[in-house]
Amino acid sequence: MSQLKQVQEQSKSSLTILDGGMGHQLKRMGVAIEGEVGSLKRFLGVALANLHDPELVVRAHQLYIEAGADVITTNSYACIPACLELATETSEGIDLDAIIRAAGECAVKARGNMGVQIAGCIPPLTATYRPDLVLPDRELDRQYERICEAIGPY
Repeated sequence: MSQLKQVQEQSKSSLTILDGGMGHQLKRMGVAIEGEVGSLKRFLGVALANLHDPELVVRAHQLYIEAGADVITTNSYACIPACLELATETSEGIDLDAIIRAAGECAVKARGNMGVQIAGCIPPLTATYRPDLVLPDRELDRQYERICEAIGPY
């Protein structure tokens, strides 16, 4: 029995295997990721893939399922209001709630009848590795409530 099969068999009883990073997987599959590490610009292509190339997002989830993931995470790490502002600047004019719903729909489609669970991804709301950019509590609550309401049904 291969080492992967042994891990999968053991995981059925004692371990839950989560998927990996969707941004990294989607980049490997051809989604353009530009900008500095930790910057919001890096999020844009991954977020828009939910609408522009949902079959690619579904396939990325399926690859994690095929690798043994018991839980897949919605491709919503990059789906934040600040990222939507970048899309607006590029004249995309995309509704953030639509991007988040599309992330949930992609995960549901990928799961099919495989029995894996779906976890909603709740991301940081500003550029990562920048504690000086953390929003005030009231704004954090408002934005996280919006994200959770959009991803909750999935």
